[in-house]
Order: sequence, then structure tokens, then C-alpha cells
Amino acid sequence: MLKILELFGGIGSPRVALRNLGIPVKSIDYVEIDEKAVRSYNAIFRGDLSYKAQDVRGWNLKPDILIHGSPCQDFSIAGRQCGADPNSGTRSSLMWETISIVRNMGLWKPRIIIWENVKNVRSRYMVHNHERYMSELEQMGYISSYALLDARDFGLPQARKRIFTVSILGGKEFDFTHLKKKANDQYPGFPGKRPC
Repeated sequence: MLKILELFGGIGSPRVALRNLGIPVKSIDYVEIDEKAVRSYNAIFRGDLSYKAQDVRGWNLKPDILIHGSPCQDFSIAGRQCGADPNSGTRSSLMWETISIVRNMGLWKPRIIIWENVKNVRSRYMVHNHERYMSELEQMGYISSYALLDARDFGLPQARKRIFTVSILGGKEFDFTHLKKKANDQYPGFPGKRPC
């Protein structure tokens, strides 16, 4: 069973996705500040441990996969595009907390780190933070790759484009082409006419 740590966990969408794929998964901890999201998460995963808004810094956690989707508001075109420079105090700069948490895990590290965010993280004004994020992980032994994925290509009736960055410890780049091909095989004709 895969052990996951969910930072900026929202309502637990990545965990639901893993569950829907039939992957046995256990959340060893979940961190989210929004109380409504926490209530939704607890309702979705009723029967598992209940969580509250919390902080995992200083905890001795050993997840196989760390999943985070740090706040997007300061990257987003819809926001003020304040950015995510370290120590800037913006919500999006919380991505550096993830780097700090991984660094402070010591010798033991998660095998995989997955970060999801808005496509504007690759804009000319924001790309330096994404590049630095991948560089910081590379210094800790991770190989990172990223792709822009659209929810419509995976059978969801919503135009939702997001950058997914997958970082593998001591491994090789994640093959997004395989993932996209699988989506095309499963949902032929997407994007386009949706099945009923």
C-alpha cells in the first residue's frame, strides 16, 4: 500500500484519483488550512482518520509519495500575479515550505513528489520560480519533468489546464506521453464530442 502525504490538500482530489485507479493508498497525513475543504475531505474519506487544519513541520513522516498543490492565486492570471519568490509572503510562495519539509526529512526522502498548479507558473514572469523549484529538488537527488494537462483529455467535462510536475528520487523523467496516450485510448476523440 502506498503511503501519501497531502500538503495543501484541498478536498483530496489526488487521493481520489489514486483510489479510482485501483491503487491501494493510505494518507499518513493531510494538511489544509481551509476549514470547508477539510470538512469536505473528511466527508469524502469518512471511515478513515479525521483531520483538522494543521502543520507537519518537525514531524517524522515517511511517505512514499508527497503530493502538493500549493496556493495558485499569486501565480494566476485571475489573481494579481504577485509571484512566489521565497520569503515574499505570498500564498503561492508556500511551495518553498514543501522544499523545506523534504529537505528536513534527512536521509529518507519520498520516492515521488507531485506538484500541480495553474499553467501560468510557466509564464515569463513566473517561470523562474518553477525552474528554481525543480533545481532545488535536483540538488536533493530528484529528476523532475512537467507537462500541461487538460482535464478534458481525461474524461472530465471541464476545460481545466494545469501544470503537473513529477519528481522522481534517483530515477528518470516521468513519461507524460504514455499518460496522454492512455487518456486518448480511453477517451477517443477528446477533446471534442463528449460521450453521453
